[in-house]
Amino acid sequence: MSGGPSPVRKHFLPTDKKNLMQCKYCSGPHSLVKCSGNTTNMFNHLKANHVEIYNALMIEIDEKKSNLKRKHENKENSSSTNKSTSAQNNESVSSSASESLTTTEPSEQSGRENIKYSFKNISSFQEGGTKHKNLTDKILFMICKDSEPFSMVEREGFIKMMKYAVPNYKVPSRQTFINHLDSKYDTVSQKYKILLKNVTCVTLTTDIWTESKNTHFIFVTY
Repeated sequence: MSGGPSPVRKHFLPTDKKNLMQCKYCSGPHSLVKCSGNTTNMFNHLKANHVEIYNALMIEIDEKKSNLKRKHENKENSSSTNKSTSAQNNESVSSSASESLTTTEPSEQSGRENIKYSFKNISSFQEGGTKHKNLTDKILFMICKDSEPFSMVEREGFIKMMKYAVPNYKVPSRQTFINHLDSKYDTVSQKYKILLKNVTCVTLTTDIWTESKNTHFIFVTY
């Protein structure tokens, strides 16, 4: 059930050195990753240095595995249906027995899969799970986009709303979101450093204005 080359490879570039790959988001000696026929070091590098990219990659891989699994199950179900139809054409008694089995086994299999999915779904909302990470990212985006204070995540109304909408998700503390923002800043700054390495010139535009209580703001664009 192979899905082809690992998606982690698209985050690295080949080098002229044997068994060494260049991370697209790093510069300097630490950006070189040794790969002796496997991708373990690539995953470890992204996890240690680019956690947001690593998390997105793991979601991509999970979805790819799920799609392959569904295709495999559909192929098996199709094969089972064809065998059952053939048995019906050859012998009516065998057909009845076969029909009984084909209606029972998929149901039992479906029940087992539903239980597995339920446990997997619950665990994904726990800290470190895929859905927990995604929800935390969305809340942080809302805080930044709407200029909300980090204390918003500890307000009673917000907590009650989240418990109703996503009961299995425990909203992290404000300090967790602050740390999460710092991590995102490091990741994004690394991307821009790489982009700016090949830029020959930059144009800066500044503006300044005063809000209430004599607070001054300076805005810079490029």
